[in-house]
Amino acid sequence: KNVLIDSGVGLDKSGEFQVQYVPDGNNYIGTRIDLIILTHKHGDHVWSLPAVVWYHPEALVLMSDKTFDGAQIALEDSFKIATKEAKNAQRMGLSIQKPVFTADQLDFFYSNPNLRVVELPFWVNLNEEFGADEWSGWEVGLASAGHDVGAASVSIIAPSGDGFFLTGDTASHDTVVPGVMLADSKFT
Repeated sequence: KNVLIDSGVGLDKSGEFQVQYVPDGNNYIGTRIDLIILTHKHGDHVWSLPAVVWYHPEALVLMSDKTFDGAQIALEDSFKIATKEAKNAQRMGLSIQKPVFTADQLDFFYSNPNLRVVELPFWVNLNEEFGADEWSGWEVGLASAGHDVGAASVSIIAPSGDGFFLTGDTASHDTVVPGVMLADSKFT
């Protein structure tokens, strides 16, 4: 299985304009993505998600409810800023960067039938949650990562019994939420 953890962008300043750019990978066009997990709402983790989901409608998408709420604000703000910057650049006769995602891609992300938004902590058998036989025996858990409201660390158990622990960003010290070193023993 190909699992993508987060899908963000980088930011750069080009003269007077802020430019968003997609990291290497070209939205993984030509590669099957089976599962996309968003760990938290920050732009460097979420801003290219609508395009990735657009190019990979086969992918199951999973995130916490607080991450989804924050990502929705971040994505819509990012789109407005990118649109405004493109208009300003055009007005000044400068070249216009290709947008990181389009309005159609954003709408598709919100209406995606493969999107699951869950409360933390959360454990799920992917076959049962998504009704997809190809996920028989796969389990995924999301637990607080302590980095931001709704930020999650990810535990995956494959049918073989092999376990994987992944995260975007974590914070063991208190920030806007209590710090977390690892998920508690009840979760694991």
